Amino acid sequence: MANRAKNLQNLLVACVGSAVVALGAPSHETVVSATQGPSQIVNNGSLPVTGTVVLATGSEVSIKEQNTMPTAETERNKARFRRLVDALNSNDAQIISNAIDELFEPDVKISTPLPLPPEVTGRQALKLVFTTLHRAYPDLHVELKDVIAEGDRVVGRDLVTGTHQGEFMGIPPTGKAVTYNEIFIARFVNGRIAETWGVVDVMAVMRQLGVIPASPRSNRE
Repeated sequence: MANRAKNLQNLLVACVGSAVVALGAPSHETVVSATQGPSQIVNNGSLPVTGTVVLATGSEVSIKEQNTMPTAETERNKARFRRLVDALNSNDAQIISNAIDELFEPDVKISTPLPLPPEVTGRQALKLVFTTLHRAYPDLHVELKDVIAEGDRVVGRDLVTGTHQGEFMGIPPTGKAVTYNEIFIARFVNGRIAETWGVVDVMAVMRQLGVIPASPRSNRE
């Protein structure tokens, strides 16, 4: 009987945790776990409250906050990400090249489709991309809006501005100013970026350069 009662108590704790996850947690991951037997539920930051839950059995279950402070390494990775953006904003080819050599693995995997020759990979591909961008937009500027880090990954959301003064993707210079958004993810290994993913609002660039018609919404704005 004692074992059955304990099993029932554990089941009720799990149900409470599941109910809280379903009602209050925005993540698909499990954010509530029972620790130290059925007497405690750990709140990792996704729950709105701390306190005590009384189960149907009469047992009390405490909810406590779990330390979610960023680690020293995630903070260093965020600083490295910012250092890369600072280099890009220098508009100096040598500074940008040096930063790529310092911050990226030689064979960094670029998991974003790019119009590059297949033999150009790793750091060399990145250098070619940034050389092409700065040739097209000599005053290119990247403004970081958000930098978020978790584990070995850093996510950066930024706003890019520049003036189209050189050939870009087959489009001759138009002299037009462009503004567009980007989101990039960098995976770090031993202090260097080993893989990247990126989403760039290319459609916004094409509209502003007059390559495709502006959307009705853009016209209203």
